Amino acid sequence: MKQWLILTAAVMLTACNGKQTAPADHDAAETAVADSLTVGNCYDNLVMSEAKAQLDSAFAATEEYAEAHSRYDDIVGKARQGMNEVETAIDELAIAKRAINHHGRYFASHTDEMRNPLNQILMATYSKRLRKAQMALITMKLDDSQRAKVDSINAM
Repeated sequence: MKQWLILTAAVMLTACNGKQTAPADHDAAETAVADSLTVGNCYDNLVMSEAKAQLDSAFAATEEYAEAHSRYDDIVGKARQGMNEVETAIDELAIAKRAINHHGRYFASHTDEMRNPLNQILMATYSKRLRKAQMALITMKLDDSQRAKVDSINAM
């Protein structure tokens, strides 16, 4: 089981740090770097680093932890160029919802892996981040189309 966790973390880190071929067009290069798969992998890497830090507080001072946060901020910053505060919050909610649904389905079919404290903390961290995204949107003034989009994401 530890080997699986190490392999998963390595795949996520590789996906988040992997070099992509740059298209000739600069705008296309930014889009390629900030695609939804890359954002999702970086989000998973970020949440994994936060879960590890909860399990071992010394991990929060490591380069791996700082790199996960920095990489996510860079990739998401590119993906969110031109978005206003509400659009950014809705995007964060969508990312968090997709991630918790994906990992929730995985652990629902691999219940034996939930005996691992790291996986328990990992799912709790996904939940906390989803709740934080939902709470941020509660205080914002949303128009009808934005409210419909939030409702749609929450219904996923």
